[in-house]
Amino acid sequence: MQNLPKISIITPNFNGRSHILETYTSIKSQTYSEWEWIIVDDNSEDGSREIIKSISAQDPRIKTILFEQNMGAATARNCGIEASSGEFIAFLDVDDYWESNKVELFLTRMIENSWDMCYGNYIKMKQSGDIGKDIIKTPKEITFDDLLKTCSICTSTTIMKRSIVGNVRMKAELRRGQDYVFWLEILKNNCSKAYRASDLPLTRYRVGNGESLSSNKLKKAYGQWNIYRQHLKIGFIDSLRYFVSYAYWGYKKYKLF
Repeated sequence: MQNLPKISIITPNFNGRSHILETYTSIKSQTYSEWEWIIVDDNSEDGSREIIKSISAQDPRIKTILFEQNMGAATARNCGIEASSGEFIAFLDVDDYWESNKVELFLTRMIENSWDMCYGNYIKMKQSGDIGKDIIKTPKEITFDDLLKTCSICTSTTIMKRSIVGNVRMKAELRRGQDYVFWLEILKNNCSKAYRASDLPLTRYRVGNGESLSSNKLKKAYGQWNIYRQHLKIGFIDSLRYFVSYAYWGYKKYKLF
């Protein structure tokens, strides 16, 4: 594929030893080769660093950043943004996976349609690697107001121009929803719409166990309310309206597997 710019793929890692090689394989197997992979290790304790050092020594497109203390995924992603050099930025979590044509298809459609940001449908995957039966479907386009009602953007599906990121960074002080607030700030201030690049589920999103942050529904609900009220400064009535919508769509989405 000719005349497409570099894409920076950012992956935070904390104790992801069992998935790092699979994630790297999904990047290395892309039909689009003009990429750099920035993997930020958040002071892992499971031997991840040895694997990261080994693969980076064999592939000059890999940049590694090794934290000496645990800083959290938001800080790791922010550090990856700062270290990136591509015109496009993508996030791929260490336990998620891309189909081989994902980057090429997304970048082609972004350039053809002059999109600043896009996302896609995806499939849930268990820790064992078993694939869910249902595609998690997303809207054709998303605005700031749409995103307040429900988060249809899966972080590992997104690609955006670095020009719309600007000075926006993920909020490290948030225990949950750092990526969600990141998208909201971008759509509110720097980019009026994001678009679905493909109906095909080209990303596999690995679901955590019952103790994981993404699976603890009560804590996540509290975090969502806190985002509306404390971080976005939305009034009580509007926050309640958005929260009811978010809970409804969240139930429909997460019951699928």
